[in-house]
Amino acid sequence: MRRLIILYTKFPTPGQVKTRLIPTLGAEGAAKAHRLMVDHALSHLEKLAGTTREIHFAGARLSQMQDWLGSQSFVEQRGLDLGARLVRSFADSFNQGQEAVLIIGSDCPELSAQHLEEAFEALATKPLVLGPALDGGYYLIGLNRPVPQLFSEIPWSSPWVLKATLDIASHLGLSYHLLPPLGDVDEPVDLELFYRIFGRL
Repeated sequence: MRRLIILYTKFPTPGQVKTRLIPTLGAEGAAKAHRLMVDHALSHLEKLAGTTREIHFAGARLSQMQDWLGSQSFVEQRGLDLGARLVRSFADSFNQGQEAVLIIGSDCPELSAQHLEEAFEALATKPLVLGPALDGGYYLIGLNRPVPQLFSEIPWSSPWVLKATLDIASHLGLSYHLLPPLGDVDEPVDLELFYRIFGRL
């Protein structure tokens, strides 16, 4: 099975990343937290054998991403909203011959290589895998074929993202596998999770 994992991320420009953490960490501190979490996520991706990796980025030129993260495979995100960007990423990946595709963000520091392997294993028998986030969203979505309907009319950045996605899956008759629920680092209340893994900034 041809496997691809995509990391969605933004260039760490102070004031433009992790903006909800700025009141607690400041713009520079929030950008540093973002960089640490991206490095942490990449360290787990590098542990996966037989898996292609791509970084789908926003907020920068390709040269800036290369200066930051070196010799990775970079793709610029395209689409008016998150749903459109996800549809595009999955469609392009399957058109290129991938058979199992995971997309993750960089703000779930508890996500491990073991979780990613579990997700790929699930896609051998089920078309959809989701990693529920404790805030009601998801930290991972995986497919073994395009299902653009999963990203239509989703209330992004709300506590109902996961539920809306599962409702669509049920309506479409898609079986799915759920990974363990994990926390995201988005709000100041989430910083205890961040500090437990990375220490104080």
